Amino acid sequence: MTFGEKIQKLRKEAGLSQEDLSYQLGVSRQAISKWERDNGYPETEKIVRMSKIFNVTLDYLLNDEGTQTPEPAAEQGIYVSREMADGFLLYQNGNILKLRLP
Repeated sequence: MTFGEKIQKLRKEAGLSQEDLSYQLGVSRQAISKWERDNGYPETEKIVRMSKIFNVTLDYLLNDEGTQTPEPAAEQGIYVSREMADGFLLYQNGNILKLRLP
């Protein structure tokens, strides 16, 4: 499936018209039409925005390989190492012990 086919499919599944999507991306309706016909590609920031609008990964949007179903975009979060988590827990346990002592 091409980039344009994916955009068109995702847009229709989301119940958006070309006009609606163009408004959200700050481009003309003709630009959306051009992208859907694979006559050009949007700027990188627009592709990133589309991945958020449609809740799919950039990899899904940009790779032409196969007709795989869209993968949900990963949720935002904070990475915490095991050492950091263990240190936090030890610190919290130390505070609890201090509270229990007379």
